[in-house]
Amino acid sequence: VMPLHVLHSTYATVDVPQTLFVALALLAAVRIAGEGAPRDYLLAGLWAGLAASTKYGGALVLIAPVVAHLLPARSDRTGGVALVSIWPLVSLGAALLAFVLTSPYTLLDWTHARADILYEMGHMRLGEEPARSADPSGWIFHGRNLLLTTTGLGALALLGVVGLGRRRQLRPLLGPMAFAAVWILVISQANVRYLRYELPLTPVVALLGVGATLALWGRRPEWRLVALALPTIAVGLGLGVSARLADALRTRPDPRDLARDEVVRRVPPDRAVGMVWEPWFHSAPLDRCNGGQALRRNPLWARYSEPVRELRVTGLDPGQLRTGRPWAYVVSNFEVRDWQRVKDRNALDFLRVLEEQYALAAVCARPAPLDGLGGWHAPQDWLYPFPTVELRLRR
Repeated sequence: VMPLHVLHSTYATVDVPQTLFVALALLAAVRIAGEGAPRDYLLAGLWAGLAASTKYGGALVLIAPVVAHLLPARSDRTGGVALVSIWPLVSLGAALLAFVLTSPYTLLDWTHARADILYEMGHMRLGEEPARSADPSGWIFHGRNLLLTTTGLGALALLGVVGLGRRRQLRPLLGPMAFAAVWILVISQANVRYLRYELPLTPVVALLGVGATLALWGRRPEWRLVALALPTIAVGLGLGVSARLADALRTRPDPRDLARDEVVRRVPPDRAVGMVWEPWFHSAPLDRCNGGQALRRNPLWARYSEPVRELRVTGLDPGQLRTGRPWAYVVSNFEVRDWQRVKDRNALDFLRVLEEQYALAAVCARPAPLDGLGGWHAPQDWLYPFPTVELRLRR
């Protein structure tokens, strides 16, 4: 019911299957905190290995079974505290085996794998502009996103820690909570801003969200009513927003397709169309080869290029816009929105020239749920299915 998970499930970013394996690993960790059977250690390692194979950061979920194993009052058959045991090593071995079997070229081609891993680590450290400057604090960025895209369950989860802390139910959840704490720290310190990084937190949010009821459960009937109402309202809102998402995607045409149709209808075949970037996921598919700059430069895929009109890529350069003089121009909010938020002078000059020289002919859009609510600037990966694409014709 969390819109964050529902939306990303519609176009299957890798964070969605990673979240499945994280949830299964957390379930095994909860069982380790209880009976702690050998099967639970094996499964915790297996699911953690698959989470890491789906996306490297998933390896962090191994924190949960380790914390569960080290919980106080866990005793072995001899009556001693089971702080030293072979079973955590079994989990680690199962994780390594699952990872190697499903990502074999990480080892078989270690030279390239190492270079790519180091590149990604540097990328996360440096971030992407202008998104990093538009949202300078990772803590605020992820906190606000998690609050809105779980329709309040993220806030109730904090209250749930208080509620469960008074009861024995908290003990088996210490492993998942330790994982969540480390995960929040890691993604908040990274300088790349994407909503989907919060997806592995959703199983913990679900567990702790219902624990908020225990925090508010008092002897007075009115408090019990509030305790039951808050999670119910959050879940109801989640269902409502998720239903709206699904309905918009099912019933409303894709703005990118509409923009392409407008170009074919309004722009003569012998005229050129300007674009900020090479055709990519956010823009009208004005070329059959629309996988962005890297794919379009690939010799194999470049052979399949079939633009509907001559394309002129100008970037956010007002000079190229003036000299290139395309007959029409197609621009998406993905290309300019964050530059506008940081008040980049070059981007603002570009938009001013675009406004002066090109008249707005069509706006193709479908509203993104929650975007703009309380001043929220939805991240790009919330807007993937909801771009706003403008077609402008030379005045």
